[in-house]
Amino acid sequence: MDFQSHNSLAVLTFPAEEGYPRLTRNVLRELGELLATIRRESPFRGVVIASSSESFAIGADLEEIITLDGVTGRDFALAGQALFNSIEHFPLPVVAAIRGFCLGGGLDLALASRGVGAQGKDGKPFRLSANNQLFSQKDYSLQPDFLDTLAAEYGAGVRLLDLQSAPEPSRQSINSWVENNTEGLIPEKERFREDIGHFERITNAVLVNWLLRDGT
Repeated sequence: MDFQSHNSLAVLTFPAEEGYPRLTRNVLRELGELLATIRRESPFRGVVIASSSESFAIGADLEEIITLDGVTGRDFALAGQALFNSIEHFPLPVVAAIRGFCLGGGLDLALASRGVGAQGKDGKPFRLSANNQLFSQKDYSLQPDFLDTLAAEYGAGVRLLDLQSAPEPSRQSINSWVENNTEGLIPEKERFREDIGHFERITNAVLVNWLLRDGT
């Protein structure tokens, strides 16, 4: 990232390079370090994250992604989420100056900057939150490539349950995850109810997706 000061603004610009800017591990680390420096120094009144001459960021580098295993892939996803969260709650206004494409993680980055100063109906800052969890039958075999993709692309792991032989404890475990990971916004009556939450003997997996957009 190129770092310049302009009229009391810290301007972070994606560098001109072959192809469109990507959110690699190095870029995420560099952007995080620059923001930490800006937070410590007093002259700045705001931050601009700007496109290169061609485009804003268009997401992760797939060539880098395929080299990650499950652990490093999850670490990469968590690092990105932590960076976007820090931008959303940054003490100075943060603006995304977009030229050209803005896709994938680049869109997350732009939305995080938009959230500064905005509030949702609950009075909390603007936020776009996503959470994914796969619950799998404990003796069901999942392919390593699938697990790696799940961690790298969705920041999700796998919880093993006995869906087929212990459906009620499994239902309670799923509902417990929902209660703890959805900010209490899904009432109990809308969760996995006993009257409709039964599993068949052929049930091998349950996927839970949670997406929240709250702000103005």
